[in-house]
Amino acid sequence: MKKFLLGGAAFIWFAAPALAADIPPRTYPSAPVATAPQAIYNWTGFYLGGHLGGAFAGSNSLEGSSARFMGGVQGGF
Repeated sequence: MKKFLLGGAAFIWFAAPALAADIPPRTYPSAPVATAPQAIYNWTGFYLGGHLGGAFAGSNSLEGSSARFMGGVQGGF
């Protein structure tokens, strides 16, 4: 009789988690999304800029170097 009661108790003990499987998981409110402050640009005023570039070609030509350079300056108000 003790084995029967022990077996029944074990069955109930191990079957209880199966009933909890149908319960939806607990939901937690999500934290508000932190956004970066908007940058305010002021495009008025004087500006000055420059650019520089170059290109190299790899060849064994006897005519000379294939290197080219270019550049420039920009400005405005």
